[in-house]
Amino acid sequence: MLRICKLRLLVTALCLSCLCDVGFGQQPERPFTLNDEIGLWLFIPDMGRPNPRFSPDGKYFAVYSERGRLDLNHPEYSLRFYGSEDVENFLKTSVGSRPPIPVWDIQLATDKDGPIIHDWRWLPDSGGVAFVQRVNGKQELVVGDIRKKRLHAVSGLMENIESFDVRDLTHFAYTAPDPMQIKELKQKEKADWQKSAVVGTGRRLGQLLLPDDPVVVEYSLPRGCLWASVGGRSFKVTHNGAPVFPEGDMALSPDGRSLITTPASDGHEAAKYYVRIDLQTGSMQSLANAPASPEAEQTGSSHGSFDVQVKQGIDQPPLLVASNPNTSRVIWDPNPQLKNVQLGEASVYKWKDKQGREFKGGLFKPFNYTPGRRYPLVIQTHGFDESFFFPSGPGMPTAFAARALASVGIVVLQVDEDCPFGSEEGACAASAYESGVNKLISDGLVDPEKVGIIGFSRSCYYVMETLTASSLHLRAASITSGLLFDYWQYAFSPERGEGDAMIGAPPFGEGLAQWLKKSPGFNLDKVKSPLMVVGQGPDVLLTMWAAYAGLRQLNKPVDLIMLNSDEHVLTNPAVRMASQGGSVDWFRFWLQGYEDPHPTKAEQYQRWRELKKMQAENEKKSTSAQATSN
Repeated sequence: MLRICKLRLLVTALCLSCLCDVGFGQQPERPFTLNDEIGLWLFIPDMGRPNPRFSPDGKYFAVYSERGRLDLNHPEYSLRFYGSEDVENFLKTSVGSRPPIPVWDIQLATDKDGPIIHDWRWLPDSGGVAFVQRVNGKQELVVGDIRKKRLHAVSGLMENIESFDVRDLTHFAYTAPDPMQIKELKQKEKADWQKSAVVGTGRRLGQLLLPDDPVVVEYSLPRGCLWASVGGRSFKVTHNGAPVFPEGDMALSPDGRSLITTPASDGHEAAKYYVRIDLQTGSMQSLANAPASPEAEQTGSSHGSFDVQVKQGIDQPPLLVASNPNTSRVIWDPNPQLKNVQLGEASVYKWKDKQGREFKGGLFKPFNYTPGRRYPLVIQTHGFDESFFFPSGPGMPTAFAARALASVGIVVLQVDEDCPFGSEEGACAASAYESGVNKLISDGLVDPEKVGIIGFSRSCYYVMETLTASSLHLRAASITSGLLFDYWQYAFSPERGEGDAMIGAPPFGEGLAQWLKKSPGFNLDKVKSPLMVVGQGPDVLLTMWAAYAGLRQLNKPVDLIMLNSDEHVLTNPAVRMASQGGSVDWFRFWLQGYEDPHPTKAEQYQRWRELKKMQAENEKKSTSAQATSN
């Protein structure tokens, strides 16, 4: 009896110990989800400039980051400022001491789409920063005063601010379309639609069919003219009564009364030259030597006594780290919640194709990966950068969901195609995918019967090339808002002309034979895989229509989705969930036979089950035809 009591006490103690470990210590790890990805603070370089960056006097530095807010359905952007002296003192303290508190943290979520803080740069006097802020679909030029911790909107709300430079609150310049000209164009357009006939010559098809679509409105905007403030007086810069149209970057003079830029071209190719514009008169003076651009004046991430950098990588979530010759310390961990999330392993993977070309990519494995077991595979396209922590894979969340796919048992290969532009570009990319899959199969990681592929933007063409011209066996595929180089897209945007170079000739006369042979649009009969076609908004969906319509005419399994967004690289949390979540659902359905039981997805799976029946019938017919021919 005594032994039984002792045993019960021991079991109780062990149970309490386990409960304490879970309840009062570290929480048990769980798989990574799309909710986790959307909510992560990520450090993305703004306009390719260093991140973080010190002020010109070295007293401060700022770091730029972004995340999604599912609770608001807005992206949120941040500029977080630290005092250099605070960080210097922190590096002198003992390990375990509390990191310095930022002197200011600007967090903005003022639009459903991003970027909300864009093209930020330090003011010359180090008193703050200037940036373009997106607010309810429009943009304004903003100055942040770091001493007073205040934001000042120095321009009105504009449709699109293209470039700018700021000396201080009363001396700045920027380019943006004239609101009055936009109003006049809208009035003229409205009047045109009330006429018996509308002239379409010189217009894009989207302007005629979808004049109110946000994408159409954006590319229909008049070019930006020059606006300025000198000594607190704001005005549109004119020369002899006509507006001035700069092109490219601009740099204000120290007194803020003139700027250096490149003038707008007349549409003909010519050597770039620089001019000095007097803001008050609009007069231009040609310059013999090109000046430094505004970017050249911006400081980097190194201070006199220490460096600060974002430490991150393909398998390392980002940390803001300060270091000197003696020590290195974390200033900010923006995502402490990841300590309780099982991310799985991600690493660089290298291989060669049959031509000996070398490729590399990111290999994302399931968090519970078991060596020797063969997993389903999804190939993700459109480049790879191992120096960043990109849970989506390529850093563009539209359609891609590398870690979310890996967390549900699917291996992901994020491919850096690095193929030269031209008529062999698509074949090169297809070879990269096929050779990468073959290497993974040879290594024993992948089930050759369960391979899928995702294309976005330019890599949609790579995927269609793979589906129509490669021997790679794909169980499922998806393409989102991209170039297909089919005849429909050629006709939809006749001014683009890129299809001639990609296919090797224009689709007329003798060149038509080349298109019939090489354009995926004329070879849809060769597609053997179920395909999901996605467009972002009506205008973009129109450009993707031929692939969907052709496959449907051929009685092949194809699904068509329109995302309610005019973004190309998605930032809106709900649309990201629809796009990335749609990819996860699609490939789990085809590669794992899994259906999410959530009631809102019932119609989706009913539709896909019909596609699966169609696919089975097509495969049966194909097998019978092959048997007959043999």
